[in-house]
Amino acid sequence: MSNKKQTAYDEIKGMLNAMRTLNESKQSKHTSVLTEEEQPTEPGDDTPSPESYQEKYDNVEVVNEVEVKLISTDQEDIKLQDDEKNSISQLIDSFRQQVAQLADLNPGFTIDEKQIRLDGSIPDLDINFVMIAGEEGGLYINSDMLPIENETLVMFDKLSKFKPTFISAMEPMLRDRRTT
Repeated sequence: MSNKKQTAYDEIKGMLNAMRTLNESKQSKHTSVLTEEEQPTEPGDDTPSPESYQEKYDNVEVVNEVEVKLISTDQEDIKLQDDEKNSISQLIDSFRQQVAQLADLNPGFTIDEKQIRLDGSIPDLDINFVMIAGEEGGLYINSDMLPIENETLVMFDKLSKFKPTFISAMEPMLRDRRTT
């Protein structure tokens, strides 16, 4: 195992990947998508990785009036188990109690092998948010020219305080889905 120093190219590639992930929820409003040229890792090594050959399957289920999209390379892994449905339902109820009753959890949950994300918005304040458990985990806010007022700061505080609840509820599910 070698400890390579991260180059500027690697840093920019990582930022682009993070931006692509966050922009998924906004793609319906914007038509442009960030892309980059793939560069071979070694001279003459321009063959795609085996992961790119794997077919991805997806399925959408509705839990507590919120869509849950499952993406996997294993066709049997695109169904929610009863305990997973219960965890997601409890998390949705907690979100509505602790953060915002009128939050629009759309497009909802997206679950894949590396992360579980919850996309939503708080229409009254014009705030779009993404909570991610797993790879690139955290809380991300997206808003255009949002005025910083007490109500906005209170909502940011509520979202920030809910993040550990989201991560602690979703990481066991993510870990279980990786091992099965």
